[in-house]
Amino acid sequence: MSSTITLNEEHKALKEIASICLEDIQPHFDSLGTCVYAAVFASQTLTEMGINHYRSHVDSYLFPADRLQPGSLTRKNLPRSRWVRCFSTSRTVDGYGMPGNNGTFRGHLIIETDNFLVDLSALQFDTPRHQVRTFGHLIVPLADLEEVEHGVWSVPIPLGRYLFCDAERPVNPASLKDVEELFAPIIPECVRRVRQAMTGDVAGELVCANS
Repeated sequence: MSSTITLNEEHKALKEIASICLEDIQPHFDSLGTCVYAAVFASQTLTEMGINHYRSHVDSYLFPADRLQPGSLTRKNLPRSRWVRCFSTSRTVDGYGMPGNNGTFRGHLIIETDNFLVDLSALQFDTPRHQVRTFGHLIVPLADLEEVEHGVWSVPIPLGRYLFCDAERPVNPASLKDVEELFAPIIPECVRRVRQAMTGDVAGELVCANS
């Protein structure tokens, strides 16, 4: 994190970025492609803000909390189980698995700053009939992540389990340059809005899993 930006200010910035993404960006794109658009938009804005971060290409798995089998949380076995949502680069999975998004892009894109994991497209995982609830974007302190197996991390969500690990086959989206060019004209105004939000007060706790 930039030495001139406090932890509280960084959290305010991330919340405003999430708000812009939800209100002004998400409605224009197909839900299965939102991780690419959201991650690129957030990354461009954070870069202009001087907030250290990187885009992470991950394989993500979501399922009801009671759907656990011995050995199912190992990196090797994750793609072989039946998941409510699966965005994986490794192989096609059974059940409700959805291995690809945004055309040919496989896996899931998130943002990691020095202090937070940011998943601005987590709403696409919200499936109440399968006991998985995210309710919206996730801004999670890195300290709240749990390493359940070597390289496999659990993200706290209101209901169900959300696991992720580094993508087995990491790539950049084929449309990355086009998406960056698409958002470039609006980034200055977004930065202005984010800086304005950072000067306000934050009520209540600093952050929660679904803030």
